[in-house]
Amino acid sequence: MPWQKAVSIDHFGRLGRGRRRAKFIKQGSITKLVDHVIALQYDSTFEASLFDNTIVGFKFRTLLNNEPEETLRLWNRPADLSFVLTRLLADPFWGQRIDANRIGVAGHSSGGYTAFALAGAIYDADVMAAYCESDRRGPDCELVKGVDFGKVDFSAASESYRDRRIRASLAMAPAAGNGIRSSSLAAIAIPVHVVTTEYDAILDPARNAIHYAKQTPGSTMSVEREGGHFVYLSRCSLVTAVFTYFLEFDICGTRSSVDRDAVHRRISGQAVAFFDEKLGM
Repeated sequence: MPWQKAVSIDHFGRLGRGRRRAKFIKQGSITKLVDHVIALQYDSTFEASLFDNTIVGFKFRTLLNNEPEETLRLWNRPADLSFVLTRLLADPFWGQRIDANRIGVAGHSSGGYTAFALAGAIYDADVMAAYCESDRRGPDCELVKGVDFGKVDFSAASESYRDRRIRASLAMAPAAGNGIRSSSLAAIAIPVHVVTTEYDAILDPARNAIHYAKQTPGSTMSVEREGGHFVYLSRCSLVTAVFTYFLEFDICGTRSSVDRDAVHRRISGQAVAFFDEKLGM
């Protein structure tokens, strides 16, 4: 008997996914987590781990580096999730437990781009480059500062990574809004929900989340009044908090009075309601 739905999660990193994962599990969802450890270098090797018969985790091999060239290769991510989904559906145990008509995707930051790419958004490297070379350039351009573009193969950057098995998409603070073809957003035909904050020091909502939502027919959007780009992540362990305290961005929320737990509860509730409605219980 197929379970009611499967939700794929592509996140900025390993932090902050536990609460959203638990929320989906309580609703009877199979939750597939894809780790992109620092920056992913794609290959076809994966490992599967099973916890409580409800979670399937997949890890791709990575060089464990944070080179700007790897950060730039966003288009590898939707291919990763499609690969994992194919293997999951073909798996003797999991395949018979997933209703292939009730599969959704959720992601944050670069994972938010991934959620849109699987819905049909197409990245245009030339458009992104023009933005980063213009007076309009924002702090997101600094993420690829120092890139040796000669090392980057852009041949697959503007392919369509639409996966028709994905029936609903949720994107939190999605990246690369300035490099997405508006015509591809206008052609998206599945339900999409976008989550953003009023202020984001890395990805200006007006140029990213709001742009995605406005250009995508029938999309819905919710705005968190507090927090910024990293409010979606859980509070860190003491060691991680100390390690990141002096970084430019408050990744762990140690320098903020924002109640991340409350933010997570609101977003988790929105996500479950969205997928319940769009995928059908």
